[in-house]
Amino acid sequence: MINTTKPIMIFLHGKGKKPSDVQYDNIVRIAAAHNAELVSITAPHPHREGFRWHNARKQPRAEALKEFNASVGHLESELAKIRGRDIIWLGHSQAGDMAIRMALKHGATKVITFGASMYENLPPYEILTNFPPPIDWLEAANDEVVNAALRATYKDVQKLGLRVNHLVLPNSSHDDWDFTEYLKRIES
Repeated sequence: MINTTKPIMIFLHGKGKKPSDVQYDNIVRIAAAHNAELVSITAPHPHREGFRWHNARKQPRAEALKEFNASVGHLESELAKIRGRDIIWLGHSQAGDMAIRMALKHGATKVITFGASMYENLPPYEILTNFPPPIDWLEAANDEVVNAALRATYKDVQKLGLRVNHLVLPNSSHDDWDFTEYLKRIES
């Protein structure tokens, strides 16, 4: 049963993954540190042994937009089930980008991304809510998937006037995260 007094943290996994693939014990700790109830949503498009939200860096723009829009529709139908609750979005990799987009469109109390970057092949970010949330942008010190230029796209998000708290996490790679420093900050 859903607790209606706590905020809901919506966790979105990265490309080629399922929610259980992403160090789920750490995701549970992040939700607990925010005193939030955790809900995981699986991406709608099959990809290798998991799923994806879109394939914007590999597909032609029209095809990428079709997948992206289907994913937005999928998330909006899930979001409709929990209307009236405070939402915290948590997204890994391409799902970090999806989390930011959903929060800017539908509102949220916070967004947390890890291993994220903006996608140039998708529409630009639009701030459609009166109160854009702060974004905790977590970067892996040893990210072997998201290159330095893409990791720096958090600066482009800041240029939109959004509050971005950027934190580089040592001892972390794209799929192996040590959230100790982040948890220290939010638990204190």
